Amino acid sequence: MSGRNLRAAIGACLLVFWAVSLDAQGASTDADRAAIGPLIKQGDYARALGAIEAAIARAPADARLWTLKGLALTGMQRSDEALAAYHKALALEPRSMAPLQGAAEIEYRTRRPEARQTVERIVAIDPDNRVAHAMLGALAFERRDCEGAVAAFERSGPALDRNGEALDQFAHCFYVVGRYLDAASTFDRRQRLDPGDPGPRIKAALALHAAGRFTDALTRVEPLATASGADPSVIDLAADLYDSLERVSEAIGLLRGAIARTPAQESHYVTLGSICLKRESYDLAREIIDVGLRHLPRSAVLHTMRGVVHAQLGDFARAGEDFDSASRLQPDRPLGAVGRSLALQQTGQLDESIGVLRREAASHPDDAPTLFLLAQALIRRGVAPGAPAAREAEAALVRAVEVAPNFGQAHAELGKLYLKIGEPARAVTHLRRALALTPSDRTATYSLLQALRQAGLDEETPAVAARLRELMAQERDDEIRQNRLRLLKPEDGR
Repeated sequence: MSGRNLRAAIGACLLVFWAVSLDAQGASTDADRAAIGPLIKQGDYARALGAIEAAIARAPADARLWTLKGLALTGMQRSDEALAAYHKALALEPRSMAPLQGAAEIEYRTRRPEARQTVERIVAIDPDNRVAHAMLGALAFERRDCEGAVAAFERSGPALDRNGEALDQFAHCFYVVGRYLDAASTFDRRQRLDPGDPGPRIKAALALHAAGRFTDALTRVEPLATASGADPSVIDLAADLYDSLERVSEAIGLLRGAIARTPAQESHYVTLGSICLKRESYDLAREIIDVGLRHLPRSAVLHTMRGVVHAQLGDFARAGEDFDSASRLQPDRPLGAVGRSLALQQTGQLDESIGVLRREAASHPDDAPTLFLLAQALIRRGVAPGAPAAREAEAALVRAVEVAPNFGQAHAELGKLYLKIGEPARAVTHLRRALALTPSDRTATYSLLQALRQAGLDEETPAVAARLRELMAQERDDEIRQNRLRLLKPEDGR
């Protein structure tokens, strides 16, 4: 359902509600009601309008007649005149629900900026009006206010039960504000409206992945990933979930099968190469990327990945060649330059790396990863409260989280920066956000513990300290498993 259809569906529902309400009120006289009511119900709006205007001539201060005029004009698709009639009714009776709802329906359907204010007036009079809350949710979504959208949609109750697009918006905003399990359950609710549509199932899996519920996520996408003609993105997601569950052989098998069927699918090489890099199996990662580049020689992403592998193996000359190739192939993206900056850091050339990142950040001021890496490099070189480097790093990270609000690492780095420069209250805000996005981030948890103590929020520290102990124990267990599962290049080179 399109955005226009969503507005029409909610607006039509609202129109029924207020028409019934108006009918209960009656017109100004029995004679007028007898003449106008049946005409409105039959859809004979032109004749109804004539009768209404005659009645208004006799009783020009009757708000209900002006509301009926708005209804008739709405039925004739004369929206501007209808809105004027509703406004006249409201001038006479400002708290009259019927003209408020009529005006809201038109303003909402035609995307007028005053729609929000009108619907808020309805909610102020009738706080339990679920359709109005659904409208406020959709309006908040359109202006990218996901916190406002979630608050409004939560009050709409079953008004969304059969509205797929509104449920999609609700679930999307749950995801944006970091309520991943609520996002997943809402996508599941959307799925029930159309069981044959795989989209909500995949989105629910992505939300569960973000929440660390890998088994639940895999349950939703595994049948889709193993089906004939599976979407490449679903295969990559399933492989990543296998990897997260330490089912590495299944991840590799799924991706190798997909590569055999579609050897020109870039994302499969990226996913498989990333699994190898995660386990420090650099030779195998290089072999996989080499195969990918034989099929996709103009892939900037694969050149960048191979450059990273060369840098990890200490071959900085070849790393530089790949980063240069990536820059030539995609000059509008900072892939190659960012890769080169990381290689420079590995060789101790931090100032040169910062220079590269500054140039890329100037060329790509809304590229959150570049801004993040620039800030990281500046912090690594050293920052002091009030120093230019501290202000530059802060500005880069603030911009990064503005353009990518769910960039957990950037929130964590900004929180740690505020801790360094003596602003613990601001540190707490961003570290909490980082942990809402990435609950298993041990360093962010430790930094939050420090920030809470410095901010005088001692009552919160026991729970954070307990969580830190859990993460440290889990990290030790993960390291043991990682060492057991480190990938080795097969003897036959396959």
